[in-house]
Parts: sequence; C-alpha cells; structure tokens
Amino acid sequence: MPILNEEDRNLILLASNIKGDIVCQRTKSRKCGYLIQPRLWFSNRMPQGVKSILESKGIEAKMQYSSVEEITKILNMITGLEELSSNPNGLATLRLHYAQIQQPKTHDDVIRVLSMLDG
Repeated sequence: MPILNEEDRNLILLASNIKGDIVCQRTKSRKCGYLIQPRLWFSNRMPQGVKSILESKGIEAKMQYSSVEEITKILNMITGLEELSSNPNGLATLRLHYAQIQQPKTHDDVIRVLSMLDG
C-alpha cells in the first residue's frame, strides 16, 4: 500500500512546480508606466497531476494566475509545502502582500507599492 495517495502526490507536484511573486513590469499601456500584480505561474508545461488537483478544487488549469481568489485557493492548498518550489522566497513575498497590492494609477502609487515590498 502506497504511503501517499494520489491527491497527496498531486499536491506535492503542484507545490514543486509552481512559482510566485509580486511582478513589476514597465508598460506603456498603464498611465503610471508600470504593471504591478501578484502572480503564480508554471515555467514549462503543467504536469497532468497538477491539472487534476487544481480541477478537483474548482480551479481552472492554466499556466498563470493573477486573481486574488485563485491565488488564495492555491496558496491555501500548498501551505507548508512552499519550500518544495524553486522559488520559496517569491511565494513568501506573495503570501505576505498579494491581498494588499492594487494596480497603481499614479507614479506616487508605484513608489508606495514598491516601498511596501521593500520594507
């Protein structure tokens, strides 16, 4: 009898394949000049087990997540398994700030968000 069931194995696959952080990008499409958003993503292809575990929890399987609702669900699923990710520090930053980040509208907003992330 296996020690881990299929759901446990898929959860470990999820935690070890996902990356996360607060992403800051220069852009011309925003008046403030920056896109700042929380993001979870997969670098390469998504293993089938990851798709299965996400879909079983009512989350659409896709390569990138930026909505607070989806991020909350996924972070709750991998609580305690963050060290399995190749980017545990990014996941920790994301967990700490993702619900507080709002897309800046002005340069002062950008400075405020970046100060919060540095601080």
